[in-house]
Amino acid sequence: MPRSTGKVKVLDVTAGSPAQTAGVLVGDVITKFDNQKVSSTDELVSLIEDKKGRKVTLDIDREVQDKLEGLRISLVER
Repeated sequence: MPRSTGKVKVLDVTAGSPAQTAGVLVGDVITKFDNQKVSSTDELVSLIEDKKGRKVTLDIDREVQDKLEGLRISLVER
């Protein structure tokens, strides 16, 4: 992910991770993390570290058949 673009695009999802289990896909754009707007990779990493091991909600924009759809999913470490 580029460090500061005003949005955070997912470039890789680790197999077996909470993100993969929740349905995060390569190409998704994370717009909010636990209802807090995110605008850079550094900011997202910091938010993830603060909430590690807790259930969180992601708001994601995903392109599906040339249309942009908004999704809300929850992540929790198992």
